[in-house]
Amino acid sequence: MNQECLACSSDDQCVTLSSKKVHCVRAVSNLALHKPAKQSSTLKWAGVAYSANLAVDGNNGTDFVVDLCTSTEGGDTNPWWLVDLQAMYSIRSVRIFNRGMDEWGLDVSDRLRNATVIVGLTESDVNTP
Repeated sequence: MNQECLACSSDDQCVTLSSKKVHCVRAVSNLALHKPAKQSSTLKWAGVAYSANLAVDGNNGTDFVVDLCTSTEGGDTNPWWLVDLQAMYSIRSVRIFNRGMDEWGLDVSDRLRNATVIVGLTESDVNTP
């Protein structure tokens, strides 16, 4: 182990940058919590806008009406959703909580499929699907 890494706590990861500087990086979960989010379109139903920020509000429930899940409009042919983490992070995994029940009590958990997750510095400069 690198001598500089000995200063890292057990919750940290030792990272050596291309500049050869060593940093201790804290592993954090739910980096997206309350960060700015947007999506290609927003479903508006029964006076409620199912906007992108509902995906980062901390509620992991899957009932569309009770938990207020984000949703794009039904006719959106190229739907997308994104979150700005507002800083640079080394992303090791992404966890998505899919919808379970719709407004009529039907299981719609199959709607989110064949999704591509892309991590990058900007919307046009993405790197790792």
